[in-house]
Amino acid sequence: MAEISRIQYEMEYTEGISQRMRVPEKLKVAPPNADLEQGFQEGVPNASVIMQ
Repeated sequence: MAEISRIQYEMEYTEGISQRMRVPEKLKVAPPNADLEQGFQEGVPNASVIMQ
């Protein structure tokens, strides 16, 4: 009986891991007008600065 319980536990455990690792059917994507470009430009030094 203990052997059956162990096998059942292992199967449920493995199935739980498989479900968590499954790739979602639809990935969430940021809207095209997100402020990502502005945030990126703020983090980069001004490209027009001349190095001397």
